[in-house]
Amino acid sequence: MYHYTTGDLDKKTMYKFISGSIIPRAIGWITTLDEKTEVVNAAPFSFTSGVSNQVPLLSMAILRGANGEPKDSARNLLEYKHGVVHIVSEDVVDAMNDTSAPLPTDESEVVFAGLHLTDSKTVRTPGI
Repeated sequence: MYHYTTGDLDKKTMYKFISGSIIPRAIGWITTLDEKTEVVNAAPFSFTSGVSNQVPLLSMAILRGANGEPKDSARNLLEYKHGVVHIVSEDVVDAMNDTSAPLPTDESEVVFAGLHLTDSKTVRTPGI
């Protein structure tokens, strides 16, 4: 996994990273961490778009679950304020599909899909 901070990138590079992340329409794949249970959640979101290249931002639409409750990704992001966004490539599309399974909150899609995690450099949430 590559790691960049906004301090590492000039405006041209930020633009290339953001536009290259969403064209063609990308699937955003988010890992989040429930810090109380230490369960790492992974979920794909097809409504992913660029917001800004000045501060490189992506947006993802996270709908509510079938019961009307927030999905694990939304709950973790709102509560702990951090996650890791991945852009899905062809070599991981099957695993990405596996992570869309409606698992209970105390089960990790990462484990379910047989994925391997890597430590992040800026946030506690690991990446894939």
